[in-house]
Amino acid sequence: MYAIVDIETTGGNALQERIMEIAIYIHDGGKIINEFSSLINPECSINTFVSKLTGITNEMVAHAPKFYEIAEKIIKITEGCTFIAHNAPFDYGFLRQEFLHLGYVYDRPVKCTVKMSQKILPGMPSYSLGNLCEQLGIVINSRHRAAGDALATTKLFEILLAKDPTLSQISTHGLNTALNTAIFSSLPKRSGIYYLHDENDTVFYLSKAKNIQSAILSLFQNTSSKKSVEIRAVTTRISYDTIGSEFLSAMFECKQLEMLKPKMNKTKHFITFKYGLYSYYSQDGYLNLHIDKISPSHKPFTSFVSMDEAVTFLYDFRMRFNLCQKFCGLYQKNGVCFQYEKGICRGTCKGNETVEEYNKRVKEALKTFRKKQKSNLFIIDEGRDESEFSVILIENSMMTGYGYIDKNKDLTDTAILKNEIAHEINCRSNKWLVKKLMKSGKVKKMVML
Repeated sequence: MYAIVDIETTGGNALQERIMEIAIYIHDGGKIINEFSSLINPECSINTFVSKLTGITNEMVAHAPKFYEIAEKIIKITEGCTFIAHNAPFDYGFLRQEFLHLGYVYDRPVKCTVKMSQKILPGMPSYSLGNLCEQLGIVINSRHRAAGDALATTKLFEILLAKDPTLSQISTHGLNTALNTAIFSSLPKRSGIYYLHDENDTVFYLSKAKNIQSAILSLFQNTSSKKSVEIRAVTTRISYDTIGSEFLSAMFECKQLEMLKPKMNKTKHFITFKYGLYSYYSQDGYLNLHIDKISPSHKPFTSFVSMDEAVTFLYDFRMRFNLCQKFCGLYQKNGVCFQYEKGICRGTCKGNETVEEYNKRVKEALKTFRKKQKSNLFIIDEGRDESEFSVILIENSMMTGYGYIDKNKDLTDTAILKNEIAHEINCRSNKWLVKKLMKSGKVKKMVML
């Protein structure tokens, strides 16, 4: 699986400039199967030269999401993929730097269509994207915009792949001779955990994957990163657990890391909730919301692992209940909030809503949130194959059991669902994983108890 990426930036130095647009096409070696593109607020000014080159202005990005707001989307859509770009060190370097600002190390196998073109198409007068596309008859719509350039890079990659099919194959050079390569074609294309074994049959590396086959192929096709080269040399056997549900896969990964402690996996520290959502009354009586470090003496409405996670949640929470930016600590300037200036706020900070009316709305919003926290429910999610769903039991914000159920059974009958809970699994990150799942809402169905 390939993630073909193009970015537009405010300048050429990843340490000083920022990404202002990104486009990603997910390609399975035959066709595009998914895509994502977005303008990004770079939180800095775009100079005139860059605006003329790209057509992207400061006004266009002013209301675009900031990078941290789409970071999780980028991680998820490129998971298990080889990162491909034209002049990949530039795009990949910028993307890694943006993630480093958030304290996250973004790591994907990388291939560059410039280097591939130089190898497969020797003698071209130039290997810039524009010149290659002109020589090969590829039409670029919206040149110097992320979506247009990424799509042109995708078409170029397809041409290169057709001329040299080995690009999608696993080279045997440097591969451990004890590894049976026939397994690559028989790996499942569903979510689960894969395990890499060394000569002593000890698991030295494991990982969850949305698509087990795609993740392993991407890992073993990569011959450029130090990690992949070592994995190729050490692996004598590959095993896996097909799980179906991405949530269950994450839970399994956490538990297996605790139990097996594979030497090539980075140590995952116990997840702690450092920040919380609190409220206070301002001098004029308005109920304000704010994020602060968790205090043992002051119980928050909800808690977060990082400040970025907390702020992202508060932005969504404010929008869902149409609360005032200023009274949520999201607008620090004097005067009315930005949302009111754009005509999409009730104008509470301008005095258009009484203290009593606004405070009542805030309390109702918080009450709704607390109700959701206390709910016990079944979650219906993807199964191990097309004939079943997974059933996950959540009690008091913790996963207490799971099982699998035939798709033809009554999925609304809690007694039937309870009877299918046949397994228990727990890990130190149980509460955090459940909370993350509930916030995302990305499941097939929820059945309340």
